[in-house]
Amino acid sequence: MNQRKAEADLAYDLQKYKTGQLVKAEEVQVTLSRKQKADRAAAAGNFAQAARLEANVQKPADAERYKVEALASARKFQLEAEAAGRRQPPPG
Repeated sequence: MNQRKAEADLAYDLQKYKTGQLVKAEEVQVTLSRKQKADRAAAAGNFAQAARLEANVQKPADAERYKVEALASARKFQLEAEAAGRRQPPPG
């Protein structure tokens, strides 16, 4: 009778240990899942911030740079054309 009780106690302790291990494994999975979700949310926030930066700062700056370069190129062409016109002898 004592042996059966000892065996039952051991089986109970073993099952309790196994259940505890399963609970710990599930807790680790939940923690990992939460961290992954937080990481994805942070990445999405960073992506959105980068998109806003590009739309509000980089693209307007690029457009302004293109405008300035185009105006400078046109002015350079105009000055070169005027200089070339002055170098040619008058017709006649």
